[in-house]
Amino acid sequence: TAQTQLSTLTAEAEAAREEWRLLHGDAPVPTLVGKEPQLQEARAKVAAAQANLDAAELNLERTRITLPWNGRILETHVDQGAVVNANQAIATAYATDVFELAVSLRQEQLKWIRLPGETAAAETPEGESDRIVVQMEYPGATAEAIEQELTRPIEEAAKALEGLMNIDSKSGGGQSLVSIRTTGEFSRQQTVDKLAIALDQIADFPPEGSGPLRILLGDAPTTAQVQVDVSGEPLNLHGRVVRMGGQLGSMSRFAEVILEVDTTSIAPELQQRVLPGLFAQATLEGRTLSEVTPIPRSSRRDQGVFWTVEDGRIAYVTPEIV
Repeated sequence: TAQTQLSTLTAEAEAAREEWRLLHGDAPVPTLVGKEPQLQEARAKVAAAQANLDAAELNLERTRITLPWNGRILETHVDQGAVVNANQAIATAYATDVFELAVSLRQEQLKWIRLPGETAAAETPEGESDRIVVQMEYPGATAEAIEQELTRPIEEAAKALEGLMNIDSKSGGGQSLVSIRTTGEFSRQQTVDKLAIALDQIADFPPEGSGPLRILLGDAPTTAQVQVDVSGEPLNLHGRVVRMGGQLGSMSRFAEVILEVDTTSIAPELQQRVLPGLFAQATLEGRTLSEVTPIPRSSRRDQGVFWTVEDGRIAYVTPEIV
């Protein structure tokens, strides 16, 4: 090799210089006796070989392909040693932290579904709701991390609000949802402004990697509880509606709602068994209604009339069915 040749020439040159000193004392060693031309050529060969090695290592590094998320290779499209061109597909992969689930709903059920970004605080008519929802995404984070780093700080900020009635929160599915119910003593915009200021004063909030904070009036985007059977073991997962399908089913005329299901909350050994194509059962949490009362179907009379008692007298009403 070039390095071996350089080492051999260096030793020979040193021996030649030592022999010259024994014969000629302190006289300058001639260039040819000291093998300087041969040494320069050998050093150049070593440098060229090192450059070739660096280029080969760089090319090898460029053949290593990584994914920006936890995932699994579904299929490969090239073999070892193949030449890959720009824009050529080399493999198909999917993420294992988040899956999508298509749920079919009747068209009349869509009114209970709220899509992300439908209505923000500034877009909701004044007086329509006394409920404020703080939503923040944290893709890939576990439910425990979302609870600790997002939900709890938001709850602490909400507790400082005047006119607070209650707080309800959910952590999971890659997001935090904190629902705040107020008395309506203050205007909605005042409450939103105070909450935004309180959140802005929290140290190290929001955590790196979390999504933008949104304050909504009314119901939060629809969430879901998803159950799948993995190797005979039922798993409960968190999901959320992310979008709707582009068209109705050609035969069923059902609409398709797409859920994003988070699997980071389950054990890694079970997460590996959650595969595309599994059947799942989803329970969607629709819009929240106020001033409604459940009535047993058995109490319904002819023509949809219900009897009530007012001031000791029987009266009948025709309710509005939601």
